[in-house]
Amino acid sequence: MHWASANDAERHRNHEGFSALSGLIDGGEELGDHVEPIRIDWRDRERTGSSEFLIPDAAGFLILKTAVCRFREKPKDPYDIYYYCRYSEDPDRIRQRLEAGKTEPAIERTIAALRRMFGYEDSKWVEMALDHMNISGEDRGREARFIVRAVMKTIVGL
Repeated sequence: MHWASANDAERHRNHEGFSALSGLIDGGEELGDHVEPIRIDWRDRERTGSSEFLIPDAAGFLILKTAVCRFREKPKDPYDIYYYCRYSEDPDRIRQRLEAGKTEPAIERTIAALRRMFGYEDSKWVEMALDHMNISGEDRGREARFIVRAVMKTIVGL
């Protein structure tokens, strides 16, 4: 993975068995150690192999997504945050990861951004997520409450 800072790239490239992927990640300079390895086993006809990659952990994902929201306003980004908080990870696990790094500036910014973006049902970010989901009419209010609850559950007490 190509990290935004040369030091991070070199540090992660030196992990034995990890492949480097190219591509700049918005917010990558703030990831720090908020990554975890995944292993992918593959088969191509008669050949088999495996590759290991570093991907953002729960806190890293939220760091990246809230960072990208500072640069662009696409409905998919707040939707991705909502979906991740509601379906992809256990909210307690996300909160534990955020709490473990609570003194880091990137985590502090991420928690503050999540509160600002998802702290109330009629925020523009909640509206953007609803738009991405194509929710209309009476269902919008109910879904807005689900969005706010799902995200806020991950940062309660932080």
